[in-house]
Amino acid sequence: MADEHPFARFVRILARGPGRSRDLTREEAREAMSMIAQDQVLPEQVGAFLMLLRFKQETGEEMAGFVDALRAGSAIGPAGGSTGEASADLAAIDLDWPSYSSGKSRGLPWFLLSALLLAENGVRLFMHGYNSNPAHSSITTQAVVKHLGLPVCTSLGQAVEQLDRDNFAYAPLQTVSQTLQKLITLRPVLGLRSPANSLARMINPLRANAIMTGVFHPGYLQIHRDAAQRLDQQVLGVFKGGGGEAERNPGKSCLLHILQGGEMVEEVWPPTGNILPVSDRPTAPDLNDLTALWRGELSVEPGAAAIYADAEARVVGTAALALRLIGRASTPDAAQGLATRYWNNRDRSRFAA
Repeated sequence: MADEHPFARFVRILARGPGRSRDLTREEAREAMSMIAQDQVLPEQVGAFLMLLRFKQETGEEMAGFVDALRAGSAIGPAGGSTGEASADLAAIDLDWPSYSSGKSRGLPWFLLSALLLAENGVRLFMHGYNSNPAHSSITTQAVVKHLGLPVCTSLGQAVEQLDRDNFAYAPLQTVSQTLQKLITLRPVLGLRSPANSLARMINPLRANAIMTGVFHPGYLQIHRDAAQRLDQQVLGVFKGGGGEAERNPGKSCLLHILQGGEMVEEVWPPTGNILPVSDRPTAPDLNDLTALWRGELSVEPGAAAIYADAEARVVGTAALALRLIGRASTPDAAQGLATRYWNNRDRSRFAA
């Protein structure tokens, strides 16, 4: 009989059956992900491992161990391998903004204008997301970044340099972590998302002081909070966002889960607009609407006025959440007021027609 593969024990821990299976410890999770990152695992084992975690749902402790492995193994980070050398003080990066929505249930990424609004006002933020959508053919954040004329960073060193110039940088997941890129692209093969989707939201490759992320399923709120607490993340803000993105729906109240200095708090943010009627929702998103909104020139033809108001409220409301997390405002009202002032005073000539 052939010797048992070293990774088999991790599959066995998860698959023993009712009453015998258990969660991985942080150290076990770290070791398992280290083996995956170093290509020491067979494809069959990777698939089994990911789907067993999916079936039982990953824990915050497991997520923390996975992050440990990717950071320690130089699979991620400003000085790791081909990522390039960082040229700035990483502690000066205010906000990490993961963008990993499946895209199936959302329209234009108005939150990108929120990010650019913050950057215009001195907030240094790093956004990362899919370079192509593994599940759907909808608009990706990267496609919109390119449409707006912004660079797509091919190394984390380049991202830091871009932050120095513009306070905003975007990089695709393959730049952040080749391991995560490989795991996430298994979705069409396995038919389901895997813990890699949550892990991409928690990796914080440039070690920003705060992370702001959205989730689609409320059950993942606690996982992100637990993982961030174990990772000693200074600030985390997580909420149920549009399509799973960190974008606020102005027509509904928003429950913002905050981890700050090791303490967990929850804030209820009241609606700031009306729910957009189904009849008014655009059926074919037009990327040019993003720049038109920024310039204040979005069409107000019959039926479009509600779209304009909803989009503007999404931009301002999402920026307000970020301002609360990075400490520029201490209450929802103060954050909303500051974001509104930023929006009213924005440089409308930035995206000249």
